[in-house]
Amino acid sequence: MKKCLMLVVTIVVALFSIGCNGVEDKLEKQLKSSDASIRREAAVQLGDVATPRALQLLEMDQDDPDFRVREAVRAAIALINKRTFMK
Repeated sequence: MKKCLMLVVTIVVALFSIGCNGVEDKLEKQLKSSDASIRREAAVQLGDVATPRALQLLEMDQDDPDFRVREAVRAAIALINKRTFMK
C-alpha cells in the first residue's frame, strides 16, 4: 500500500512540474513582448505560479522600461517571498 501511494505521489509531482514549466515558458515569452500590458500580466501570473523558476524570471526583469511592469514585478517577487518565507 505504501509503495503504491509513493508511486502516485511521485507521478503527481512529476506531472505538476512538467505543467509548471510549460506555463513558465509561456510567461517568459510574454515578458519579452513589446506590449507593456502583456509584460505586466505575465509578471502577475508568475507571482501566482510562485516557483523558483518564476522568481528567477521576475528577478531578471526588474529593470523593465515601463514603471507599471516594474511595479508588478516587485509585487510578484514580494508575494513569492511572502509565501515561501524567503525574506
